[in-house]
Amino acid sequence: MTKSLSNRYIISIPVKPYVKQYLEFNYGNPIDLTINKPTYNFFVFLCMPENNNYDEIYDLNPNKYSSKLDIVVSDHHFYHYGWQLSNRNIFFFGRHFESLIKLTMRVYIGTHTSLGFPLNKSITKFKNLFSFTEEIWSYESIKKDFYRNGNPHIIDFETDIYNKVQQTILQNLNNMGYLTNIPTLFYEKIK
Repeated sequence: MTKSLSNRYIISIPVKPYVKQYLEFNYGNPIDLTINKPTYNFFVFLCMPENNNYDEIYDLNPNKYSSKLDIVVSDHHFYHYGWQLSNRNIFFFGRHFESLIKLTMRVYIGTHTSLGFPLNKSITKFKNLFSFTEEIWSYESIKKDFYRNGNPHIIDFETDIYNKVQQTILQNLNNMGYLTNIPTLFYEKIK
């Protein structure tokens, strides 16, 4: 579906609710993908006419793709590349951003948990940062995805910093000739 705004047009496509929220948060409402040239080029590629033989394979279940996303395109885009996306290309568009959002989520939460923040607070901070409500992307869904695909390593900063300082001191004393080989062997061990 398209609507005209002076010399710009709006293309509406179905997406998952958290994809819509992420895109509106980053690109405004309606979505203006021209802010990010590679993303805009990807969208233009998806708008180009193609053979729709595989459309029936890509069922856009209204329960999953329950949100409508409005994307602004220029006259040039509208008349040269088209304004319709096949089900297949809508699926690829959604999957591209789902992967990006989930990667962002895993990195954000993984970094916070590795710094010692509890998982529940890390997830809450992530949801607040991007304004994801419980209806848009539930806490349990994020937690399940993070446990399945995330990297929850916890860094022991106290021990790591202590060992680094100790290494530096021993190395400097050894370089100045104040130490025998015994502390130097210890230094090599904690490296």
